[in-house]
Amino acid sequence: MALIEGCLLLFMSMVQPLNAKVISVDVRGRLLCDGKPHGKNGLGGWPKRVQLWDALNNVVIKPDGGFEEISNRRGTFRIRGREATQIPMQLIIYHHCYSSPLQECYKVHRIPIPRNTQRILHDFGGVELLNTVGVFVDRNGQPCETSD
Repeated sequence: MALIEGCLLLFMSMVQPLNAKVISVDVRGRLLCDGKPHGKNGLGGWPKRVQLWDALNNVVIKPDGGFEEISNRRGTFRIRGREATQIPMQLIIYHHCYSSPLQECYKVHRIPIPRNTQRILHDFGGVELLNTVGVFVDRNGQPCETSD
């Protein structure tokens, strides 16, 4: 009986509350490094990535549309996801725009996404990455060392 109750509690904690409103968030912009497009051409073919994140639980929001990898030279991106309105969201950008970039180390830049209602398009325009403050991680999200 305790096992069934435990499973039921786990299931209920994962189910979104009925009164929570779900919104679709659409984000677009263009990555810049020192004013120049920060696109497809990177270190050793390592792509830049953009992801929507649930800032409360620190987990990625599965994309509903668009692409997480920047696949064009202009550095433009567009990504869409769905989430409950109560959850703070952010755009996370993994990039190599820093002095002495290392292939295995991405710099992580976080941008909070304003909270509104219903379907929203956030156009961040040009996102300058050169002087961003952030941590450095490898492809698996583990911390890595740089000279910066």
